[in-house]
Amino acid sequence: MVDTQMGEMRSLWKRAGLPYRGNEMPDYGTHIYGNISRTRVDAMLEELIAHGSHVTGNNPWIIDTKVHGVLLKGEWNEKALTLEIKVTDANWYVARKAIWKNIDALMYHGQDAGQT
Repeated sequence: MVDTQMGEMRSLWKRAGLPYRGNEMPDYGTHIYGNISRTRVDAMLEELIAHGSHVTGNNPWIIDTKVHGVLLKGEWNEKALTLEIKVTDANWYVARKAIWKNIDALMYHGQDAGQT
């Protein structure tokens, strides 16, 4: 039974384009955005909260979007003016591309983003 369930999970993650690593969650990647001021970070956090997200911490922040199990971790580097965002969890059916599309929409237009 367990082997069958693990095979199903492996198959679902493969269809979603996510690497499967045993019992671990899939790797959703990290995006790093440059030229981000503290004012911009605060505005994004306020917008997330206004849309129902629960934010804890203060650099790094843990963000429960309360949508499809998507959890984020954000960390701002004051010296480099970069914001690193990592998707730490999501329901199995949520495509990584859709998650990043929504996160990128929070960033102002013309922003260069790096993905690791």
